[in-house]
Amino acid sequence: MENQKQCVSVRLSTNDIRKIKRIAERLNVSDSDVIRFGIKGMLSQLLPLSDETSSGRQLLPVFLEHGNEVVRYFDFDAERLDRIINENVPAELRIDRVDIELLTMRNVFPNYLKSQLENLLGDTLEDRELIPNLRQYLYAKYGGKKTARSDRTAETELN
Repeated sequence: MENQKQCVSVRLSTNDIRKIKRIAERLNVSDSDVIRFGIKGMLSQLLPLSDETSSGRQLLPVFLEHGNEVVRYFDFDAERLDRIINENVPAELRIDRVDIELLTMRNVFPNYLKSQLENLLGDTLEDRELIPNLRQYLYAKYGGKKTARSDRTAETELN
């Protein structure tokens, strides 16, 4: 039963449908293949959110690596993101509220993010160093495995 497919209805803008059709035509696949590809990609990026036992620090990589789009698309503020990440989480596994605020202001208030991060790091940052330093700061604080070098490489690849 688990592998059985279901038909779902999704409302998309005319512009999005046009883009899907162009991509499908260029790849010589069906429109639904393109849509399924997009859904599977999103699900893999947000996978820890589908596990009800994942919370606190375990969710940091999701919101640090992909939270930019998630926060913007769903219009999450720090309070809502704090509930998603920290609700019913023991204190030692929680993400500090000030750090959640840093995650939510990445796109909306980059200058404020820059000043807050400079205060936390005690250093002046160039604009291009902002996101790699945010990643480095949060992964170092909460025990992640990212390094400044891998962040710079990822940032360069994205730009």
